[in-house]
Amino acid sequence: MRVSDNFGNSEALTETTQGMYSGFTLQGITGRTYTLEITDNGKIYSAISTMPSPINIDSLFIEKHSGGPMGGGPMGDGKSVSVQFKDPSGVKNYYRFIQIINNVEQNSIIIDADVLQDGNTIIRTLHSQNPNSSGLQTGDSVTVKLLAIDKSTFDYFRTLGQLSGGGGLSAASPANPLTNFSNGALGYFSANAVRSKTIVIH
Repeated sequence: MRVSDNFGNSEALTETTQGMYSGFTLQGITGRTYTLEITDNGKIYSAISTMPSPINIDSLFIEKHSGGPMGGGPMGDGKSVSVQFKDPSGVKNYYRFIQIINNVEQNSIIIDADVLQDGNTIIRTLHSQNPNSSGLQTGDSVTVKLLAIDKSTFDYFRTLGQLSGGGGLSAASPANPLTNFSNGALGYFSANAVRSKTIVIH
């Protein structure tokens, strides 16, 4: 497994734990394009991703919500964290949000794009997508990661969310999410820029 950039730098990745590979010399730099190449049983799989500029989080704040007068709404009763940030104007931007609640990373697919929001201040409420979740409780620590991603990574998570029930129920037939890997490999490769901020629920 090897990763390289469009400036001629290249590094073989080392398996540090089972299934986890690390590099030690090649650095992620905004605007550079990276290629991941994997050779398995004589077949080469490759994917390309360009690292966007990082987007700073202006603030996190807590929102209270309820199921409405009839109760049992899609989010139930509880609290959610909202993230506020400024979208750069004149550039197509794609975002992924990751919540870490009490040191446990959540697996919800939360993405956004600046369509009709270019250059605006964006506020995104990060509702839990786990129907069995009891919601955030007083004293919970929530870290929000704001990932600036490229379009191919956005399309992967967009189609994955649809296929897993986040809007894909009208699909005519089962399918795989869009991938930026060659040779029919599943998954995605993303060179993303990350900013994070933490809030404690009160």
